Amino acid sequence: MVILLPVVLIVAINILVNDKGPVIYKQKRVGKDGKLFYIYKFRSMVVDAEPNGPQLSSDDDIRVTRLGRTLRKWRLDELPQLWNIFIGDMSLVGPRAERLFLLNK
Repeated sequence: MVILLPVVLIVAINILVNDKGPVIYKQKRVGKDGKLFYIYKFRSMVVDAEPNGPQLSSDDDIRVTRLGRTLRKWRLDELPQLWNIFIGDMSLVGPRAERLFLLNK
């Protein structure tokens, strides 16, 4: 995490300057044994991107910001998840923690 700190700071500053909103986005996920936790990501969509409830995203989603497209392309939006790994909510390998609404479909 220390090695990636300069990258994290550059991304955070770019989000603050270019997108004028919160830098970090949190989302409730379901982990191992049904444990609920918040996953953290850099915000790559416009603020309030899901006003009508959860929606799946696509490659050409208009809610994704210009900077967000780059972050997603290089998976930089997922760097804050290292914190989730550090505190034990997730593991570096293994099944992806899903959104609750996807599990209830």
